[in-house]
Amino acid sequence: MVKTDLLRTFKPYYTAKPKPGLKLTEAGEFLSIIGTGVAPGSGYTERIRTLRAAALELRKLSRVAGVDFVVPKLEVLWDFPLARPVNDTPGEASPGIPGEKRGYCLMLRMPCFVTRALAAQAARQVSTEGLPLAAEVELHARLEERVVQILHRGAPGDKRLCMERLEAFMRDNDLVQDGPYHEIYLTDPVDGRAQETRTVIRVPVKKQG
Repeated sequence: MVKTDLLRTFKPYYTAKPKPGLKLTEAGEFLSIIGTGVAPGSGYTERIRTLRAAALELRKLSRVAGVDFVVPKLEVLWDFPLARPVNDTPGEASPGIPGEKRGYCLMLRMPCFVTRALAAQAARQVSTEGLPLAAEVELHARLEERVVQILHRGAPGDKRLCMERLEAFMRDNDLVQDGPYHEIYLTDPVDGRAQETRTVIRVPVKKQG
């Protein structure tokens, strides 16, 4: 049985250095679910659990067809406009949105053999297993993006210095934000035991003016 490890296949996609730099990210297909707010009771953690369950169900369905894959790292687009599909052209991220109203799109990259029909089948199955939010899970395409990125290593909630370094890099290179703020969690964000986390932080950019 052929088994795809997306972390190896797309190693550059999941890689960043601890200093800011420019990168052109690869296009791809992503299993995704959108929501608003990250406070307890908002559904954020439940959506992570639902998305991962749908990905595991997709693995089962794929193995029936003789192919398999390793479920990759969790990603999220922050300040994501809920009225816009994932594969639409990115726009300016909304500044200063309160946490309880902050839109997001949780994502897991999928191999090329996963189709929308197969993703819908997996979502339907998971929704019958006590995870009703699975009805919101979909497969979407994302285009390549030009981004500024940095690797954050440290306490889970302490990314301020990394953000300041990204902003300084953007100012020095006449760049402005051109899409939702993007994080790839190399360390599980819901694992409260982690004393140090590793997160790839990305900001889509374009030339100012």
